[in-house]
Amino acid sequence: MTAHITQQKKSGINRRQFLGIAWVTALLVLGGQIVASMLRYIQPVAAGGFGGIVRAGKVDEFTPGSINLIKAGRFFLFRLDDGSFLAMWQKCTHLGCSVPWSEDEKQFHCPCHGTLFDKTG
Repeated sequence: MTAHITQQKKSGINRRQFLGIAWVTALLVLGGQIVASMLRYIQPVAAGGFGGIVRAGKVDEFTPGSINLIKAGRFFLFRLDDGSFLAMWQKCTHLGCSVPWSEDEKQFHCPCHGTLFDKTG
């Protein structure tokens, strides 16, 4: 006794084709995200970002070794011991958290990453 099996032709796609399409779609989405990140990185800084002139005060107002938050510019201004200045933005460049200066510990504490930085970054 032989069994005669007839195959019916199914319309649509089979499992292998579906998985292939799913992989290609996932890779295209990932590639799109990478390209979007690159484009966002090379765009010029928006208005209100870095740049321009901010009046922090007179040079004599900052003693050597002092650290001051300049709220108008959203940055810390350090007067180094040699009399020169160093400015550091108060935001985390990765996630945008405000990074406070701890005068007691003489360090920045990034709340987003839990990292510590000295006054030179």
